[in-house]
Amino acid sequence: MKRKPLQGDHDYGRALRIMRASLDMPQITLAKKGKLGSAMVSAIERGHRKPSLDALERMAKAMRVPLYLLVLLASPENEGHLSPDAARELAHQLRRSR
Repeated sequence: MKRKPLQGDHDYGRALRIMRASLDMPQITLAKKGKLGSAMVSAIERGHRKPSLDALERMAKAMRVPLYLLVLLASPENEGHLSPDAARELAHQLRRSR
């Protein structure tokens, strides 16, 4: 089953960089622990790719942080929180992935 990339204005690359820096975790370690390719993690961090919900969940688990923290860190800076549309989209994707 092909995983769809998450949609919206969230900057998941920024969220990953912030969390990795706070944990002093190299990209390669995140990729290995999350069972993802290092090129994929790099592309997400550079903003060239958006992660699927599955990939984001695996990275959150690899860093031992709750998924919602990555989502909040990825929120657009002018919002500082999830918009109602973004929250609905995330909930929709969570329901579909189960």
